Amino acid sequence: VIDRFGKDIIIVSTDNDRFTITVDVVPSPQFLAWVFGFQGGMKILSPASVAEKMSSLLKASLAMYESVDEVDTGVSGRAAGKGAEKMSRLLKDSLAMYESGDEK
Repeated sequence: VIDRFGKDIIIVSTDNDRFTITVDVVPSPQFLAWVFGFQGGMKILSPASVAEKMSSLLKASLAMYESVDEVDTGVSGRAAGKGAEKMSRLLKDSLAMYESGDEK
């Protein structure tokens, strides 16, 4: 986080494993992808419109993985199925965090 936003940010420890930061960002697709890259280890708390945008992106991505089978992708075999299952599970876990109100 410091690598991206520098040292002039507000960081508040919420417990031994979690902290909250306050930063000004442009909620671009690149920013949302950066948040997603933490694989469920980061959650946008506010503004609500950006948290909802992230939740919508997760839902759309999950729908894509649930609707595409190996034949549609042109990739076959167990590895393709396991990769899609892993991504689907990651998306479900990330989406659950937004739907639960957990402040992770």
